[in-house]
Amino acid sequence: MAKYLNKTDDHSFFESVVKKMYTEFTKESKIGGGGHSIQATLRTAQNCFVEMLELNLACSYKLGFLYIRQLCLHLRNTRNNLKGDAVKLIYSWQFYNCVKMWVLALCQHKQELVLLINPVVQLLLGVLKLSSSIKYFPFHVKLFELLCSITERTDEFIPIAQYMLYPFESQGGKSYLNSKSKALEDKIIPDTLVSVKIAKKHQDTSEMKDRVVQESLEQLTAYLAAHAKSMYFPEMTMALSIVLRKFRKTCTNNNYRKMVQVFVDAIASNAELVTSKRNLLKQKSLKSGRITDVQVMLTKAIGVNPTPI
Repeated sequence: MAKYLNKTDDHSFFESVVKKMYTEFTKESKIGGGGHSIQATLRTAQNCFVEMLELNLACSYKLGFLYIRQLCLHLRNTRNNLKGDAVKLIYSWQFYNCVKMWVLALCQHKQELVLLINPVVQLLLGVLKLSSSIKYFPFHVKLFELLCSITERTDEFIPIAQYMLYPFESQGGKSYLNSKSKALEDKIIPDTLVSVKIAKKHQDTSEMKDRVVQESLEQLTAYLAAHAKSMYFPEMTMALSIVLRKFRKTCTNNNYRKMVQVFVDAIASNAELVTSKRNLLKQKSLKSGRITDVQVMLTKAIGVNPTPI
C-alpha cells in the first residue's frame, strides 16, 4: 500500500488511509500502562503513522490541523465542565498517545508541519494547567517530555520550567514534600513510564516523594541542558533558582536539600559561564547588531566542552 500511495496522486485515497489508521490507533490507545511491552507496541504504531504522513505532507498538514483541533476542542469542553472526575477524560492514555503521535510527526517533519507547532504547544500547556494535583505527576512528566522534545528538535523556545516546580511549592499553605510520610504497603511502585497518576496508597509514602524530587530535577536538567549555551540562560533560570532556594530553606528532609543544592549550584555555575563569555563578546555584539550572530559566537566561545548543567 505504501508503494502505491507513493506513486499515485490520489489524495482522497491517501486521506482515507490516514484517517482509518488514526481512528484505529485512537481505539487501541486507550491502554498504555501495565508494562513496557505495551509502550513499545504503541510506539511502533506511532512510528508507522509518522512514516505514512511523509508520503503526502501537504495532505498530512490538513489532517493534522483537523485532528489537533479536535483535541483542543476536547480540552476546552472538559475545562468548561470540570465536575467530579472530568479531568480523567484528558489525563488518560488515549489522549496522551494521540497527542504524542502528533508531537513525533512535528519533530520528524518540522519544516513541512511548522505551522502546527504552536497549536500543539498551546494544547500541551493547556493540559498541564488543567490540574496541579500531585497525583497526576506521572502525566505531567510525560507532557513535559513532549514539550522538551519539541524544543530540542524544532529549536523553538518554550518556557516550561515552572510546570515542573509545583512539587517544591506550597499549595494552600501545605507542602507535599514536608508532610508526614506513610509506610509503603506494596513491594514496589509502578514506574512513571507506565502510569498516568499516583495511586492514593502510594502518594504520601517516602518512596514516592523521593521519586517526585528525583524525576522533577531530572526533567528540569534535561530541559535546561538544551539551553545551556544560550545567551539568555542566566535570565531564564533566575525565577527557577529563587523557587528552589526557598524550598531548600523550608524543607525538613536533608536528602532533598542536598539534591536541590547540587542542582542550584550547577545552574549558578552554568549561568556564570554564559555571563563571562557573553561579556567578552559585548563589543563584537555591538558591531554585529544581530542576535543570531551573537548566539553563534557565544556557542563557539563556550566550545564543545561539557557545560556544568
